[in-house]
Amino acid sequence: MKQVVIVNALLAILLTAVPVVAMFVAQGQSSPSGIGFAVLLYEPFDYAYLAFAAAVFSAVNVRFAVRRWGYRAATVGVALVVSSVVTLIWFLAAVVIVAQVHSMLGGQL
Repeated sequence: MKQVVIVNALLAILLTAVPVVAMFVAQGQSSPSGIGFAVLLYEPFDYAYLAFAAAVFSAVNVRFAVRRWGYRAATVGVALVVSSVVTLIWFLAAVVIVAQVHSMLGGQL
């Protein structure tokens, strides 16, 4: 259980780092200042990054659940529900973090 929490936390940090780093890299260039929001929400299509994060969290949590309790429909179902909750919490936190970095860099919300 502890290992699953650590892996989910590391994945959340890595997934959040992508739009934040994009904002810092684009700061001095002529690209729009809201590039972090674009990466998080709209690139390459609406909510693609959220779908990618949900797939990554689901794959990791299902793998850990099946390895620990065996392959059963209930095990996979519980792992998918946990993955959905983790994805929702990550997404809300990522939006807040990207908004904070955006305003810290001089952008307006």
